[in-house]
Amino acid sequence: MNGQKGELKNRQIINPMAAAVTGVVIGAGVGVAGTMILKDKKNREKVKHAFTNAKDKTMGYIENLQSSTDGKKAIQEPKKED
Repeated sequence: MNGQKGELKNRQIINPMAAAVTGVVIGAGVGVAGTMILKDKKNREKVKHAFTNAKDKTMGYIENLQSSTDGKKAIQEPKKED
């Protein structure tokens, strides 16, 4: 039985290491691919436009949420009587 516990510990150590190495390799690949894509000025402009649109949409959603929750909060809060 002691041999099984040792094997289990070894497996637990190896799996996070394999995951870390895999993550590094994938991260490096994504970085290289991103660099290659962003070399072209047209692609940079497309990416910039996409991020700007995403930011604008997100800000619109946040503003809508804030205005809708302010209205609900005012309606739901009962008036305090003194």
